Amino acid sequence: MKFMSNHGSKEIQGIETSYLPPILTMEDVARYLRIGRTKAYELAYRPDFPSVRIGKYVRVNREAFLRWCGHPDYQESTN
Repeated sequence: MKFMSNHGSKEIQGIETSYLPPILTMEDVARYLRIGRTKAYELAYRPDFPSVRIGKYVRVNREAFLRWCGHPDYQESTN
């Protein structure tokens, strides 16, 4: 599946990140990581995972998620 963006695409290990919305659902996280939805929700309960709970919903900020994943374009500089 290929996704298009007006802002160009960034890839990590062959996976495009430009299609990701600013706020991710757990289904988006599961699709990006190529894991099941249940495993994605298990990640949401880890203290180091950047999720936010809004009532019964779990959402993840795209930049925080990609930084958590180790994406080189989203790492904080140490300068």
